[in-house]
Formats: sequence, structure tokens, C-alpha cells
Amino acid sequence: QAKRIFFKKDRLEKAGIVAGIAYAVITIIQWRDLNKNFVLDQRAWVGHVDTTEFVLKIGEQPSVRHWFMNTGKTPAFDFKARMGALFLPPSENFSPQYGIRTTRIPISNAQIMPGQKTMFAPVERSPITPTALSIDALRSSRLTLYLFGEACYKDIFGGQHHTTFCEVVAPDLTNIVNCKTY
Repeated sequence: QAKRIFFKKDRLEKAGIVAGIAYAVITIIQWRDLNKNFVLDQRAWVGHVDTTEFVLKIGEQPSVRHWFMNTGKTPAFDFKARMGALFLPPSENFSPQYGIRTTRIPISNAQIMPGQKTMFAPVERSPITPTALSIDALRSSRLTLYLFGEACYKDIFGGQHHTTFCEVVAPDLTNIVNCKTY
């Protein structure tokens, strides 16, 4: 009888060890998921929220101010933004070329606190200089003016993030609306 109790005890110990290992594995998986959700909840979330002060004059570079906001719970570090403008006929598909992640020239570099709305005006020369013909084509919808950009930033957890935006200047040259594809 002593032998039987010993074997039963041995089986129970083995089952307990297997159960303990399974519990540890499940706990590790849950902790990783909890940590991932914590980082997502607490990190910086920066996005483009508005475009203002758009001015388009014959023979001059377009003037525009883009507004970004951090809706996350922690600061966004090393915020860099790059913007562009492009005239296209309505029949042509818009395909933006951002390139901020491959360029070494920071167009802007800032820190954005949670809840902060920050304005960035492009400092690089725009590839477009409006002519009387191009402005007339915009007003008559023969051309479309796209304003687009990309922003990159880091969060406090060391993650690198980016966001893009695209807008179209309406034929009245004062209203700006989001692109259909964004």
C-alpha cells in the first residue's frame, strides 16, 4: 500500500508542475497583451487637424499653415513634418511622394505635449508657382491643387510613428477639403 500512495503522490506532483508551467505561460501572454494595450493607450497620437491662412497669388509661392494636434496622453518627441503641393488635372490620379522617412533634412523638429495644437508652415520651396492660367484652371476645375504632407514623431516608449494627410483646394480658392482617398 505504501507503494501505491507514493505513485499517486508522484502523479499529483507531475500534474501540479505541468499546471504551474501552464499557468506561468498564460500569465506571461496576458502580461504582454496588457503591456501592449497600456502602450497604445498612453502613447502620443499626433494627427493633422486643420489648414489655415491659405494664400495663392500669381507668381508667388503658395502660403499655408498646417495644424497638428497630439490627442494622446504623453508627449510626442522629435516631431518632423514635410508638406507638398501639386497641380493635377482631374483625370489624373493623385499619388503623393512623401519621403520624410528617407530624407536627412528635418523640415521641422519639435515636441508636442498632450492636448497641444501646433502650427507648422512649410519652410521649403514649393514645386509650384501659380500663373494666371493655372489659377484660372483651378477656378474652372480644369486643374486640382492638392496639399499633402507627412509627419513623423517618437513616443515616450521609443516607438516611431507617422501620419499622412491630403487636402484639395476648392475652386473658390478659399475652402480646403480632405481628399477622397484619405
